[in-house]
Amino acid sequence: MYSALEDLDRRDQPIRVSLVGAGSMGVGIAWQLGRTPGRRRVSVTDVDLAAACRAAEAYGRPYAVVG
Repeated sequence: MYSALEDLDRRDQPIRVSLVGAGSMGVGIAWQLGRTPGRRRVSVTDVDLAAACRAAEAYGRPYAVVG
């Protein structure tokens, strides 16, 4: 599976992921997304803006708050 994800990364065709819910598990998932090839976070949604920002920061790449 990891080699298939690396192939998607090389071809610049990652799996785009929207994270809904940014509690403890959401932050952990965001962290994993940022370190595994072939997947790209496209959004983080949570009713708590600070929690959403923590998850976006855990991803390890720039983000913007929209809305």
